[in-house]
Amino acid sequence: MSFLVIGWFVIQAGIHHDAAQAQDLGGAFVFLLNQPFGRWLLGIVALGFVALRLHSFACASWIRLLGSPA
Repeated sequence: MSFLVIGWFVIQAGIHHDAAQAQDLGGAFVFLLNQPFGRWLLGIVALGFVALRLHSFACASWIRLLGSPA
């Protein structure tokens, strides 16, 4: 979700020809926090990052377990 917001900022900056409208990850988090359910949105994003970390760890462990392909 955070990368979707960053993409939206980049698209808006391109449409309006204003590079100052492009935001980084921190800007995306601030934008989400300022929404009506901002804390819930940030919690969902945080859970997504945790899920990505667990998935990456599981994939790395699985590949180590199987060994690298020849």
